[in-house]
Amino acid sequence: MRSIFVIILIALIMASGCLGEKTVIKANVTITEHNGTPVIDIIDVTSAKVSNA
Repeated sequence: MRSIFVIILIALIMASGCLGEKTVIKANVTITEHNGTPVIDIIDVTSAKVSNA
């Protein structure tokens, strides 16, 4: 009976995303000022898969 609860607990943890891979999104934004007005010059977005285990 205890092993069934352990298996269910592990399955719930894996289903919740605590284990396995997740996507991380990183954004770099360069903002400059032209005549007193902020202007977005560069937007660089990258993504990567990372493992939690």
